[in-house]
Formats: sequence, C-alpha cells, structure tokens
Amino acid sequence: MKDSSVWIKQLGMNSKQISIKNDKNIVSISDIFYAAILGVLVYCFTLNYIYAAFFIVVLFVFYFKTTVRQESVLLIPQVGIQLSTYYGIGPIKKCFIDSVDIDEVLIVEGITRFKVVHYLAIRCKKSKELVVLFENFLPMLDELRPLYYIIKSST
Repeated sequence: MKDSSVWIKQLGMNSKQISIKNDKNIVSISDIFYAAILGVLVYCFTLNYIYAAFFIVVLFVFYFKTTVRQESVLLIPQVGIQLSTYYGIGPIKKCFIDSVDIDEVLIVEGITRFKVVHYLAIRCKKSKELVVLFENFLPMLDELRPLYYIIKSST
C-alpha cells in the first residue's frame, strides 16, 4: 500500500483493532499551487481579492472534510464489528455490524478497465449485501490475507 501503514492493536477480552492510516501529508505543495492558481483565476474574473481568498478557504475546507486519514475495524468476538472512517476534519463515520448478521468474511476480486482490485468484505445474512472494509485505501492482496485471517478468526 502506498503512503499508508497497517496497525493491529490487541485490546482487552480478545478484542482487536485493525487500522490503516494515511502516512502522507494531507496538503502537498502541488495542492497549494493549484489552489493559488484557482484563486488567481477567481480574482481575474471577479477583480475582488476577498472572493478569491474566500474561494481558496472554501476549497481547502471541502478538501479536508473529504480526505480520509484513517480507517479502522474494531473486532469484538461474539458481539460484532465496528467500522470507523476518520476524515481530515469533521465527524467520524461509524458503522456497526452485529455478529449475528455476519454471514461470511470474503476477499473479493473486482475488475476495472485496466487493473484487478482485491478488497475485504463482509456478507450480511439478512440483506446479502457486501460491506467493504478499508474501502478508501484498498490494500494489496498480500496485505489483505493476514487481515482476512484475523477477522475470520474473531467472527
């Protein structure tokens, strides 16, 4: 996985937390450069530097709110699995899957136009839908296998 690291933390009572964290900086030099160019363009069209500054601030706030910093899976045996997604700023998105609802843990292969992507998913019993784990980072198959065995053993 580029620019990310996997952390496995043993918690009390056989619980485990698997986290994938984005290691790269949220803002790069190129992001600042593009924002400055857009700010200059807004200034050229409106001839008002306040609009340009406001546009740049809104652009960065939107960027930070949609950038994923970390995804984690909390495994609690005989209780369930909690999925958490941490964004640059703003709320944390959480989802809980009860252990009674878990049908199977899968490594699924998805084919796009130019590449094959493997992802970890949980199939629910009632709705037969797939819940994708680590959907924003999509680890490589070699990194998914140990995570699969850890999650499979705790469900």
